Amino acid sequence: MKIASQTEYVSARLNDYEAVRMVCEAGFDALDFSMFHMKNDDCPLNSGSYKDIVKELKNIADGFGKPFCQAHAPFPTLRDGDEDYNKNMLPKVKRSIEIAGMLGVENIVVHPVFFGENKFEKNMEMYMGLLDDAKNAGVKIALENMFGKKDPVTRKQTPNVCSLPEEFAEFYDALPREYFTCCVDIGHCALVGSTPEEMLRGLGDRVGCLHVHDNDTFDDWHFPPFTLDLNWTEIAKALADIDYKGYITLESDNILADIPTELYPSMLRYMHDAARHLANMVESFKK
Repeated sequence: MKIASQTEYVSARLNDYEAVRMVCEAGFDALDFSMFHMKNDDCPLNSGSYKDIVKELKNIADGFGKPFCQAHAPFPTLRDGDEDYNKNMLPKVKRSIEIAGMLGVENIVVHPVFFGENKFEKNMEMYMGLLDDAKNAGVKIALENMFGKKDPVTRKQTPNVCSLPEEFAEFYDALPREYFTCCVDIGHCALVGSTPEEMLRGLGDRVGCLHVHDNDTFDDWHFPPFTLDLNWTEIAKALADIDYKGYITLESDNILADIPTELYPSMLRYMHDAARHLANMVESFKK
């Protein structure tokens, strides 16, 4: 089983080129290219030179013999009732899908949107509006389980769009499997009073990719596995039970936010080791 990590926090501190290089040097098998920064109009990927930038990023990864396995579109995808934001963001989401295809990515995560009314119909309209982009890029669009606002009494996050297995399956099953898949965000599952293993077993073979990170089940820490309170033994068993064959892809680099840049290589190596340990646990349970 292969492992990957996203580029988000290294890119935010340094740049995309350094992020790709450092993730490769940490030993990961592949990369998850984060495009959250495309939300900003001045992001270089929004410029006319984006194809040259993407070519150079791929050249760096190719030099290490590492593929891009996954990507993340800018977020929030859309905002309910905010037409100015949506008019500005939709072309960026479409370009991120094109970029994913240029990088050779298999799955790009495009978050569903919590629409106040008719959320199923409006999300289907949004996703089907991206179908041609996915076809042209040769990638799958991955839906992700989300969460809502925190309940002041329980301190848990309230369920939101695709937060629970039944709704997630309903959304995905209405879309063509050839161009869509499910990304289970391991940490998000625990925030809404459920468990990652319940989500994984509920979706079964719909699960095409992962966002792997740890938390205290109350806040969205996005820390590496084995650092906080999720039950990684049970998560590994569930991944084995559904015969998950994709990457163990970390979205756990919030831990890099406040540490010195000089410590990034050692922390990335820990993240690599944690992901590898989890992958080995899954493989052992499959046996």
